[in-house]
Amino acid sequence: MGQLNLVILAAGLGSRFKGNKQCVSVGPQGKWLLDYSIYDALKAGFKRIILVIREELRAEVTEHFCSVFGDDLNFELVVQDIDQLPENYKRPELRKKPWGTVHALWSIRNVIGPHDLFASINADDFYGREAFMQMTAELSILEEERVLSGFLMGYQLGRSLSAHGGVTRGICKLNEQRELLEIVECRDLVMTEEGKVESRSTSEYYSPNMLCSMNFWGFDARIFELLEASFVDFLKEHGHSVTSEFVLPDAVNMMVKDHKKMMAIPTNSRWFGMTFREDLAAIKKFLVDLEANNEYPTSFRLS
Repeated sequence: MGQLNLVILAAGLGSRFKGNKQCVSVGPQGKWLLDYSIYDALKAGFKRIILVIREELRAEVTEHFCSVFGDDLNFELVVQDIDQLPENYKRPELRKKPWGTVHALWSIRNVIGPHDLFASINADDFYGREAFMQMTAELSILEEERVLSGFLMGYQLGRSLSAHGGVTRGICKLNEQRELLEIVECRDLVMTEEGKVESRSTSEYYSPNMLCSMNFWGFDARIFELLEASFVDFLKEHGHSVTSEFVLPDAVNMMVKDHKKMMAIPTNSRWFGMTFREDLAAIKKFLVDLEANNEYPTSFRLS
């Protein structure tokens, strides 16, 4: 097995949050939410952390990691450069916005070895240690079953909502073997008083036990060829746009339609995210309680 990497996508602009939410202090001693994912991943056997960022965050991230983890954290920073595109494509002159999570993940292709395995997550979500342990166990299968293209960690829909507004979630359609058939984007989801999940944009209802994608993926180096092919297809249609983004669930849907095999991993792990600034108070209490219950130490320093 090659090196086991955790890739954290942290180049987003945080428009709904109105700020760089990946760099907000939410835990005791000024911890960021992504610090908990790093700690959990290291406990689960991951060896290197790769953070995809905007260039202007480099100094702040480096200083923070040294402060929280000490000098022994094996990490690498990769800039999501909006001018770095597949051959024959150029950024529209007026475009300032990142191209989305497909481009962010494609940006790390040169720092992942041909035999390396990696998980990819969002910087502004809490995923839970159990989920990282599950992903470590499942990733080894990629080396054995070469027809398998990757994994998606599936969280319970009802446990992924916000109390402060409707959210968009990718609901997973699976077959009996847990193979992914499609990720359906559903908007403005809220929990009803009857305990169902409602989309206020379509008036459709969903079971809270359905699995949804929280952008926790597992891949090996083969994925980059597939990502580039799907990204080129996106650029053919939207390459002139100054705002359109290409996200991983859409790329995975394209791969599945092209008969690439993706498996879902159901997890009971607790998820927490920062969609709205109003979510901060609940997240801070959640993290304080975790440390009070000795689920996490006060210090994350590695030495």
